[in-house]
Amino acid sequence: MVTRCGQRTGWHARPMAIPALERGSLADRSADAMRKRILSRAVKPGQRLESLRELAAELGVSLAVAREAISRLKGEGLVEVRHGIGTFVARKTSAARVLRAARLRASRAEMEELRLAVDPAVARAAVRHADGGDIDDLLFALGGLEVARTSADPVAYVRADVAFHLAVARASRNGLGIGFHRMGTRLLQPNLAARAAEHARNRELNELHRALFTAIDEGRPWHAERAARKIAAIEAQPT
Repeated sequence: MVTRCGQRTGWHARPMAIPALERGSLADRSADAMRKRILSRAVKPGQRLESLRELAAELGVSLAVAREAISRLKGEGLVEVRHGIGTFVARKTSAARVLRAARLRASRAEMEELRLAVDPAVARAAVRHADGGDIDDLLFALGGLEVARTSADPVAYVRADVAFHLAVARASRNGLGIGFHRMGTRLLQPNLAARAAEHARNRELNELHRALFTAIDEGRPWHAERAARKIAAIEAQPT
């Protein structure tokens, strides 16, 4: 929209730059540009977006492409289309929805970078909130990881590793932490599987998993945070 003074208004007051992505169609990139604005809160919940024609012009795409991009955001629950009125940013966007939307465009490198920040915080929260049942679950998951480590099955090792870290997330009582681990499993699994044999032989990594369990069991948040950070750093190394 342009005012009488020639100044742009609305959420596209500054032209939206579609990032140069290596993958995805024009509709993918258009949806991604709008998705990032919504997830970064550049546009507020309940705020009305520009008309489809204005969105297409700002994005430099056809009406059909802009319509497809809006359709994808609607499917993710990020926008609401009110026929005859316009398109609005969803007022209530659940954490799970936001995580699913982020996963659509997240790269493995982005997920690994986020894991380096999330895992230590989740481990510290697990120290605060874990109860006897959580400790039992963690001990069982650690035992499964030890068994898988001695097997020659990389799939079993990856599953055991994922199960252990999910148990830590559940002990944290943090819904976002649990959602992050569930979301990241599929994206990170190929890299973990490719290095499963190497990880199983890595004595430091195995000791760190035990140290993480012990720190949570004994109520030592700093030690849990440090162990989780080191585990994430080792497992994030590229193949």
